[in-house]
Amino acid sequence: MDPAGEPRCIALVDGGMISGWRRAKPALAQLDRALAHLRAAHPGTLVAVVADPALKHSLGAADRDRLEADIAAGAVVLAPAGTLGGFGGFVGKVVERAAAAGLRPVVITDQSVPGATLGRARLDGDRWEFDLDGNGAPASGRPRPAKPPGSPPAHRVLLDALAAELASQDPDGSSARRIDDPARAAADAVAGLLAV
Repeated sequence: MDPAGEPRCIALVDGGMISGWRRAKPALAQLDRALAHLRAAHPGTLVAVVADPALKHSLGAADRDRLEADIAAGAVVLAPAGTLGGFGGFVGKVVERAAAAGLRPVVITDQSVPGATLGRARLDGDRWEFDLDGNGAPASGRPRPAKPPGSPPAHRVLLDALAAELASQDPDGSSARRIDDPARAAADAVAGLLAV
């Protein structure tokens, strides 16, 4: 909860959209700048970067290596390849889990994410601006879920558990724990990172 008693906001930022904004080729330096501006403008907001796996293939060599390091460090989460509903389905599951944990998720993306409150990003000269209000209603028109009583505050965002879940899959896509819906498995992993 924030000081006003509202659920704490978590901004789920589409790393592919922001790094490729008005560019012929995506650049992680642009994503870094945007995230710095987002954190400065919204200091109490948790920020998580999620991306479609195609981002990896659209970056230059130096940025690809850096993306791999960011993934390993837990700074970026790629949606699992083959996720039901694609990137939007993956983010939708993360939104559900964040809301169930008592957070107010806002997605910054140009993709369709059913049930998500969509924020807006805009580049004004060299300054990124973010609207995290989402006009007060989820894109689907459904009301936001109520915060469950006694929900713990979140101190970190989205990554170690997701990365571990994805890393546990064998190269052929199988897993020791059968994963029939990768988006659901990834969203389940989010619960571990919302611990106090």
